[in-house]
Amino acid sequence: MKHGKYGMLNYAIAAALVALVTVLAVLQFRWLGELSRAELDRMRIGLQASAGRFAEDFNMELIRVMLYFRPPHLIPASEREDFLLERYKQWALSAPSPHLVRDVYFVRRQVGSDLVLERVDAASGRFGAAEWPSELDEIRARLTPAAPPPPAQEPAADMGPPWMPFNARILTMIHAFWDAEHLPPRDFAIVRLDAEVIEREVLPELARRYFQSGLGVDYDVIVVKRDDRPRVLFRSDPSVELSAFDKADASCALFAPVPFGDRRGPQGPRPPGDAIGPASPPRFPEGMGPPWGRVEPDGGWELLVRHRAGSLEAAVAGARRRNLAISLGTLLLLLLSIVMLLVYTHRARELARQRMEFVAGVSHELRTPLAVICSAGQNLADGVVAGGEQVKRYGAAIHSEGKRLSELVEQVMEFSELQSTAGARAMQRLAVGDVIEAALADCGSDVAERDIRVEKMIAADLPEITADRPGLQRAIRNLIANAIKYGSESHWVGVEARAIDGAKGREVQITVRDRGPGISPLDLPHIFEPFYRGRNAGRSTRGSGLGLSLVHSLAEAHHGRVSVESNPGGGCSFSLHLPLDGGR
Repeated sequence: MKHGKYGMLNYAIAAALVALVTVLAVLQFRWLGELSRAELDRMRIGLQASAGRFAEDFNMELIRVMLYFRPPHLIPASEREDFLLERYKQWALSAPSPHLVRDVYFVRRQVGSDLVLERVDAASGRFGAAEWPSELDEIRARLTPAAPPPPAQEPAADMGPPWMPFNARILTMIHAFWDAEHLPPRDFAIVRLDAEVIEREVLPELARRYFQSGLGVDYDVIVVKRDDRPRVLFRSDPSVELSAFDKADASCALFAPVPFGDRRGPQGPRPPGDAIGPASPPRFPEGMGPPWGRVEPDGGWELLVRHRAGSLEAAVAGARRRNLAISLGTLLLLLLSIVMLLVYTHRARELARQRMEFVAGVSHELRTPLAVICSAGQNLADGVVAGGEQVKRYGAAIHSEGKRLSELVEQVMEFSELQSTAGARAMQRLAVGDVIEAALADCGSDVAERDIRVEKMIAADLPEITADRPGLQRAIRNLIANAIKYGSESHWVGVEARAIDGAKGREVQITVRDRGPGISPLDLPHIFEPFYRGRNAGRSTRGSGLGLSLVHSLAEAHHGRVSVESNPGGGCSFSLHLPLDGGR
């Protein structure tokens, strides 16, 4: 009754744990969903911020060039070429990307409004006459007298001329040299940037800085030049096509307006004695953008970023699936632990029940021979028995019951030894036929008492095996005794031994058959369990439930096995399979 209460308590605890695991699974699923949504928002905000910083730093590269070559206010005409030459030399020596500036031109408007173009020669470090490149035709047209007149006012000192834009298509900046007595200005500086350096050095460095994690690049990045036919200027992965960015996770226009007084300031060389800018960002007049002037609306560059998983949504969904798999794996392990607890509880209850039955069976088995021995001894002591025949009969009874009692004690001790330790067995080469004959001799009294006909079929060429003789003899004796016990009504037992090819090589098969009622299919999976007694073993059938368990353990100790075939109502057969080499 106590075991039943403990069992019910364990089942109740297991049911509560299963319910708790189910609730945890539901809560974890919902929590992971909310966490994924929050993570998606965080990644979007962070990615867009990184894209903004990318564009900001890119613009700062241009501002750095603009600031470095911006002439002081009202510089004398005789010093203008020297100023540009000195700045060009300093830029080449100290700039992080000295080749970013491709060309520096000086434009002078002479008598008759002709434009004279001079270009810095990097080899000589001097200005020399140059022909107008076709790429600068648009700028040349803007500087001719036919161009619209400029505003009749001088621009602020911290801005370039608003009517002279930075041209993103040809990457040029124009600085005007102002004269107090001449409006509009007569001299100009044209700084032309190298697109290849931007594509090869500036953009890759910014991509590594803002879109590369410690485990590698997590994002694909491209920079596109928006024109009649969009052209990819830079891509972090050459295998990714522009069409993959139709739904980019983040985008940002380059050459966009950036406050002149950015809190970080441009990094790199500064003109000697020239400040980076005012302490606070100026407020640009309406319609004006960056400090170098307006940016042409066409030919702009755009940064596009997408996660390598295809999108941020796909990346977050993949992470959620992985987290769910890990969580479900953990919960499954917990459920498996609960199942194992239930199995352990059930097996513990069954073992307790079997041990109780064993104690009851052994007590009964011990009580009967002890009672007979005590009764016969008392009768002999009291002189009740008279005559040689009665003494002989009483002596035979005492001998038989003593042998039965000894056999039971031996089984219990053998079982205890097999359960406590594997034990060192005295293995030796022996003839199987001799062991079978010895086992039959041990069962001789039962065979004679129940009038059993034993049919032996032992192969003449049966090879020797390496085995523990006492253990093997006990295993065969247990099988024969079991066949006599359950097949006594047929008065027949068959014993066969032969050599066969087994799954692991040559082996000796010893089979004991009977023609009893057989074994129920429900009992077959359990017959080799200790203390287990089948449904056909009634109260009148003596036994402790240890015989077949000992046979199974002894077979394994010899690196063999035991098998059973049963036909309910038609008898059964048990076979010992023993390797010829002892399992080595």
